[in-house]
Amino acid sequence: MRRPIAIAGKHHRRLPLLDVAIALAATFIAFEQALALTREQALEQCRETIGMPIVQACMRSHGSGGRSFAEQEACVAQARPQVHACVQKALNASGRAQVPVAKQEKKYVKKPASDQGDVSGIVDSSLQTTPPVPVRIALLVGNRAYDASVGALKNPYNDVAIVGASLRAQGFEVLPPIRDGSRSAVFQGVRELVRRLNAAAAGSIGFFYYSGHGAADKDTNINYLIPVDAREPGAPAFWDDSIKLDDVFALLNSARDSAKFVVFDACRNELRLPTKDTTKALLPVAEQQGLFIAFASAPGETASDQGENSGPYAAALATELMKPGLDHLNLFQNVKESVLASTGGVQHPWESNGLSRRVYLVRQAKIEVMNSARLSEPAKAWDKVKDTRDLAQLEAFAARYKETFYADLARARIKVLRK
Repeated sequence: MRRPIAIAGKHHRRLPLLDVAIALAATFIAFEQALALTREQALEQCRETIGMPIVQACMRSHGSGGRSFAEQEACVAQARPQVHACVQKALNASGRAQVPVAKQEKKYVKKPASDQGDVSGIVDSSLQTTPPVPVRIALLVGNRAYDASVGALKNPYNDVAIVGASLRAQGFEVLPPIRDGSRSAVFQGVRELVRRLNAAAAGSIGFFYYSGHGAADKDTNINYLIPVDAREPGAPAFWDDSIKLDDVFALLNSARDSAKFVVFDACRNELRLPTKDTTKALLPVAEQQGLFIAFASAPGETASDQGENSGPYAAALATELMKPGLDHLNLFQNVKESVLASTGGVQHPWESNGLSRRVYLVRQAKIEVMNSARLSEPAKAWDKVKDTRDLAQLEAFAARYKETFYADLARARIKVLRK
């Protein structure tokens, strides 16, 4: 006959599952005691007050037929986490440390030292951080599909495509272009541009290009950019739905450590104005420190939207952005001269320079040992195909000169033609 065992002063018939439960509880207690002797007193107290009563209750309920073996096993399993929580609580109350946590392994990197005995070159890599670097980021907005009361435009999508391709060729990260943007969409885009600039190092460059309608309220002398959801020019709500130019400047000025370029290819002739208190042209703006502001037309004048592939200002800007070695003053002067020539002197671009130094939007020319005729080959080839509507020619050009920035222009042209 098998001998009975005593638990907490009471005798029970020994069952295999209960043996397992008791063994588990004993193992747990032994493990905890071996883990940290400093926890011995807390463990003993919690075992007596928490663990054993749970085990006894589970055994009693099984003996009376109230629980299945599976239920009893789950019941006994409750002892461990409750005892563990009790131990931690007791240790916290006594001021002792909790269960030790494995420390993260430190990695070290070797930095050049002055001699073999110098250990100052070994540093903890966990203390090293990657510093921010200057960035070049651009946001482009092209608003074309205006309400009939405002007047639809032809080329803003094309303008954004060719200017964006030239900026990418100069190492700019071009944020997703905003096409037919509402007032809130444009503001969200500008805020994202500012956020990215502020997260980067000083000396970054931000570029904001807008192609669409713009107008000025003569009563208030306030310039506005017109989003596509604005309707009925001349009505009070029209200005409420539009974007104050000063608000755009204020947002951009919050990126204080960056050079910002703001280009407004606006003031279109196609804008429909039923009242005389509104002008299609923008009014002069004061110089803004940290901003270079460019208007496609002089204050009080309008800009053309005509052109097979883009407006005249966008075409000139995209071309000049591809000429290496130009600082921003020379670049925009060239744009002005090109627009004057292409429009017969009708459209006269205007700029306001609030930058304290010359900025090179265009990368410096690389010095390469190769035939000068070879250097000009992609340019000559692009001049022959740039106005074609033949997708096959453009795709062949992009494949042949895929390593040049002219291939980016060809791909942008293909994208426009496929829409």
